[in-house]
Amino acid sequence: MFTPVSAMVVDDEKDQTILFSLFLARFGFDSITFNDPLVALKHYGQYNKRYSLVLVDCNMPKIDGIGLARKIRGHDSKVKIILITAFFIGDIFAKDEFKEVKIADVIQKPIVLMEFGRRINLLYSKKK
Repeated sequence: MFTPVSAMVVDDEKDQTILFSLFLARFGFDSITFNDPLVALKHYGQYNKRYSLVLVDCNMPKIDGIGLARKIRGHDSKVKIILITAFFIGDIFAKDEFKEVKIADVIQKPIVLMEFGRRINLLYSKKK
């Protein structure tokens, strides 16, 4: 198991951010949620040292998840970023940008709590 840490959750659907925040709390994370990716980015730019995990919806207005991940990488090259999507995951892996921004994992909606926990555990049990 890993030491509880702080996470930032960004999804344009408020119910999704609440759900992810509850899931993360179940696994020992404190989290903050944003429904506007540009507000999230501004916050991250000021407080990036607080977070070791960022969950980002792939399809959002103003800036998509990969674009947001790229901008987050400008502040922190080590934070773990997970993309959340309702679309076919293979389409995301095929994008050149995916490799460029070093996405740690992609999880497909709808999220199953036990699978989510397994993926978080796996992510934090990997050697750094």
